[in-house]
Parts: sequence; C-alpha cells; structure tokens
Amino acid sequence: MPDADLHNIETYLIALCIGGWLLALVYIQLRRSRPGFQITGPLIVGVAVRLSLSLFVAVTGLGASLRGGDEPGFIDAAQHLGATTPWLHAITSDLYVAVFGVQLKLFNASLESLRVTQVFITVIGLALLAAAVYDLTDQRRARIAAWLLALEPASAFFSSLLHKEPLMYLAVGLAIYGAARVWRRLDTAGLALMIGGCLVGVATRDYAGFFLLAGCALVLSHASILHLGRGQARSIPLLVLVIGALGLGAVEAVRVTQPGSPVLNRLRASQSFNSVDPNSHLGLEPVDFSNRTSILESLPVRIRDVLLRPYPWQVRNLSQQLGLLGTVVALLTFFLLLRVLWWARGSILQRAGPIIYPSLLTLIAYALTTGNAGTGFRYRTNMIGPALALLVVLWRVRATAGLSDEGPARAAGARSRIGAPRMAAGYPW
Repeated sequence: MPDADLHNIETYLIALCIGGWLLALVYIQLRRSRPGFQITGPLIVGVAVRLSLSLFVAVTGLGASLRGGDEPGFIDAAQHLGATTPWLHAITSDLYVAVFGVQLKLFNASLESLRVTQVFITVIGLALLAAAVYDLTDQRRARIAAWLLALEPASAFFSSLLHKEPLMYLAVGLAIYGAARVWRRLDTAGLALMIGGCLVGVATRDYAGFFLLAGCALVLSHASILHLGRGQARSIPLLVLVIGALGLGAVEAVRVTQPGSPVLNRLRASQSFNSVDPNSHLGLEPVDFSNRTSILESLPVRIRDVLLRPYPWQVRNLSQQLGLLGTVVALLTFFLLLRVLWWARGSILQRAGPIIYPSLLTLIAYALTTGNAGTGFRYRTNMIGPALALLVVLWRVRATAGLSDEGPARAAGARSRIGAPRMAAGYPW
C-alpha cells in the first residue's frame, strides 16, 4: 500500500476516534440531567449516513460537480494559516478555516478526514437540538426529532462539505439548546451556551451570527418576563440588561440602514451581481435594499425565495437533480409546519419561543444576503433542522388539543386546558 494511502487511512481513523469521543462526551453530558433521553440510534445512523454519502461522492468522482468550487480556496487558506493570515483573525472571523488549519498542522489531515470532522460537528449540533426538544416537551418527542434530524437529506449531504454549514449547524444547535434551558429556568449555564452558539455563528458567518444573537436576546427578554410573573426577582436585572442591549441594537440597526450607508451599498451590490444572471435559471428577481422601506417591502420576497426555491421543476444538472429530494422534504416540512402553527395558535411562543426567535432572526439574515436560488438552497439547510424541531414541539400541542372532526371549537376548548410541558397526552405518531 502506498505511503500516501496509508497516511490517509490513519488520519481518517484519527478523525473518527476524536469525533466519536467528542460526540459521546456531549451525549453523556446531555443524558446526565435528562432521564429517558435516549437518542443513541439516531446519532449512530446520522453519522453513518453522512460518512457513507461522503465516501460515495469521493469514490464516484462526483465531488467536483456536487460540492461546488469553494472548497479548494478554503483549504488553501487553511494551509497558509500563520504565514499569510494570523490565527487570531481566522478564529474570530473565519472559524471554519481555523478548524481545517488545526487538523492540517497537527497531523496533515486528508480531505476525507476533514469531512469526518465536519460530520461530527454537525451531529453534535443535531444532538443539542434534540435535547432542546426534550426540555420543551418530553423524551418521546426528542427521539422523534432526533430521527428526523438524522435522516434529513439536504443536511446529510452538506454536513460533509468543507464549508461553513457544519459550524452553523452547531451554532444554531448550541443557541437553541441554551435558549431552551433559559426558558425553563434562568441559569448561567443556559446563558453561556446561548452566547457560545452566537459566538460560533459570528466567527463563522458574521451576519447570520449577529442575527442569531438578536434572536437569543429576544428569548432572554421573553423568558425574563415569564419568570418575573412567577415571582423570581432575579429576572429583573437581566430583563433591564437585555432591554438595554436590544435598544442599543435597534439604534445600530437604524444607523446602518441609513440611505447610502456602506452596509446597504454592499447589500445592493451583492443583489445586483447575483440575482440577475441570464445564463442561470437559479437567478432571483432583483429586490431593492436601498432604504428601510424598500427592505421591509422586499424582505418577504426573499424569505419566500430562501424557503421555497429552487422549485422542484428547476433541475438542469446532476447536482440539482440530487437536490430535488432535499427540496421535496423541505416543502413538505414547511407545509406541515404551517398546519401545526395554525392549530397551535395562541400557545406558539409559550411552547416554542426558544426555537422560534433564533430561527426567525437567522432566516431574516439569510433572506437579506441571498442572491440566487443555489445559495438559498444551501442557506435553507440551516433552517430545516430548527423547522423539524419546531414541527415536533408544536405537533404535540396539536395532539394535546384533541383535534378531531368536531372542528376547531372543541380544539380551542382543549387548548385552554393545556398545562406544563411533558403532560400525558395521546400522540398521533
């Protein structure tokens, strides 16, 4: 066996051992305070599916056509860390490059071993999302969510990409998991986890990270009000602090959305460059981001584009044909989510605020920066995980509401009797 092949196998096994150890460590910690939290099967299957897809793409030689052209540039940047780019800058601004660089410097990792690390980073994020579902509902809901997250096809493919997505899956998972802990009780551990997730997001994809931070601030403010109503006086200083931070954020938002500001100029230039491409069927219609009014008018259009496009009939090559499965799953997820949002109205934020606030703000970030349907498809994979978790959490409300052919009147009466999370109920699964 050639030395290069032997080295690649060794680094692959090293990445498997380190990634498996980290995932097991996180899982053991999550189970310690959650009786019945058993998602071993989904985690193993999630890792196996992602690694199998990565190896399949490598063996068939489809990587160049399926994975896009960003990977070589990122790997080149990682190889030159310390020489052309300071490590501190990479850690704080291009965290994904730093993650690659550490592995390349320590044991000259092969590309496939780097993909193994990406897979484990993703699955840790999914485990955190499942734990958040547990905290908001019960152990059965958590297992269902874990299986859905493990098998979701678009995320399964992008999990092994040498790109920003795996770290963003981790960032969102950390933030929502911390938010669910804060929602139940105002503890410093939950706050630290939320902040940690936001920092990972900012260091990976800054605009999405800052919006994720804003969503977590909304979670904190809402949770502080809830706990204040329960007589917990310690929520008062936290509420004041969060309101002050939100006020400062609002002032900054007003400043950067002044007509002619550098931020708006960059947004407008990006949209002009990406959205109108006569040679691409994935181009999006132009939107106007020149002032606050036009942003508010155009934002719903771009949110629709991120969530729904490319449409199932927009397939012209192998990459887009394989992505059709992810598109169909996404459309089905959003359709079901709309149904349960309607049936759970009146208790949506009470039940799922820790998922809704961060997800909605992150969606706005992606809607503002998406220039074509191809990029939007990749961004959407960051939304599917929280959407599936939200679907599971709110489907429980739908079941608890006693839906039947007797109509919404009976359901409304049942909703008024909904109690604390983890109540006994009949489930439709």
